[in-house]
Amino acid sequence: MVDVEGGDKKLGRPLLITLLAAMYITWGVFMIYTLYQTIALGMKLPGVVDIPEDLIPGVSYYIFDILILISINILMFFSGIGLLKLKLWGYYSALGLAIIGALTSVLYLPISVIGIGFNLGIIYYLTRGRVRELFTR
Repeated sequence: MVDVEGGDKKLGRPLLITLLAAMYITWGVFMIYTLYQTIALGMKLPGVVDIPEDLIPGVSYYIFDILILISINILMFFSGIGLLKLKLWGYYSALGLAIIGALTSVLYLPISVIGIGFNLGIIYYLTRGRVRELFTR
């Protein structure tokens, strides 16, 4: 959105950036809570398979998957904050999360067609020159 003050144009934060930031923050908090339920209450996390062999001696695949999910969700939370503040690191982390999301959605075809389209839409939007310019000011 463009604010005009005395002929000078100042770019504000677009609504889509605000919505994307809110989505990342909400998703990050929600998933951290879900992982807490999984770890503290012993509930099974949907989509994570408990494999009896160890990836690293003494660490099961289940624990390894949970650690990966925790790190991605913490990154989502901070990415949302970076997007709200129009920080360049927020831009790069959101772009990276969308790329990771699109690539991992390909593994779950045909169920994940919506996820692929959503992540490609985020990548397309974030790479537009007008949006990129907001983060480099």
